[in-house]
Amino acid sequence: MSRFGKIQISAFSKHTLEHVWEFLAYIANTLIFILLGTIVSLKVFREDTTIGYEDYLKLLALYVLLHLIRAINIIGILYPISKL
Repeated sequence: MSRFGKIQISAFSKHTLEHVWEFLAYIANTLIFILLGTIVSLKVFREDTTIGYEDYLKLLALYVLLHLIRAINIIGILYPISKL
C-alpha cells in the first residue's frame, strides 16, 4: 500500500480492514482488563491487600507484550500487502 498509495485499495477493503483492526484492539483491551481485574481481585480477597512492585512489573510486562503483539501484527500484515 505504501508503494502504490491509497488508490490501490478499494473502499470496501479499507472498511473491512478498519473493522478487523478495531475488533482485534477490542479483544486485546478486553484481555488486558480481565487480567488486571484478576490480579486486583486476588489481592483484595486475600489477606494481603497491598499491591507490590511485582504487580506493577506484571502490568508493565502485559503492556509491553501488548505492543509487541501489535507490532508483529502490523509488520506481518502490512509487509505482505506492500509487496502486492
